[in-house]
Amino acid sequence: MKLADYFKRNDRYARIDSPEPERTFYTLTDDAPEWLTDAVREAHDDEGPNDWRFETCYRIALAIDETEEPADGLDVGDFANTTADSLTDVYTSDLLTWLAGHLGRVSDVDDASDDPKDGIVEVIRYGQYNVIERMTTILAAAYVENVQD
Repeated sequence: MKLADYFKRNDRYARIDSPEPERTFYTLTDDAPEWLTDAVREAHDDEGPNDWRFETCYRIALAIDETEEPADGLDVGDFANTTADSLTDVYTSDLLTWLAGHLGRVSDVDDASDDPKDGIVEVIRYGQYNVIERMTTILAAAYVENVQD
């Protein structure tokens, strides 16, 4: 079973009688291994469960599934850098939505850059990159520790 198979997609409806979902969100399946549940919980930092974190964990799991490296040969640091680079938003509106999604993310952005030449959008991008890199490191390290190829 692939790692991403332990995530399930759910639809959230604005109204019970609405035929169209308002949003899609991800959660773990009931049969997800305990180590994955623990890693996903840790990857949420202090934010508590939220849709952005679960979807990002799902996307990280997809990246792990797509890697050519066996679990015991995966370089977690390189993988985290590459994955964070590919998952960081590029559109300003997406970055601002991410920042507004949780007040604690302001400190992630504050820690992201000391270069006064960076514009606010670039600093937000650095902040999101750092968060995704930390999340990827957590999930990839748990994967390497718990999965035998």
